[in-house]
Amino acid sequence: MTKEELKKRTKDFAVRVLKFMRQLAPGKDSEVIPFQLFKASSTVAPNDRAGPG
Repeated sequence: MTKEELKKRTKDFAVRVLKFMRQLAPGKDSEVIPFQLFKASSTVAPNDRAGPG
């Protein structure tokens, strides 16, 4: 997999997670986990680009 393919895949993953989160029922108890999931999914690409290689 090339760097460009990986960049596109990780961006697409973050977008899919965001779309999934929008489908969740709103509520105080369902805010923390989706927020953490979004943070984790959206940092995959920057972490990969920051790594060695």
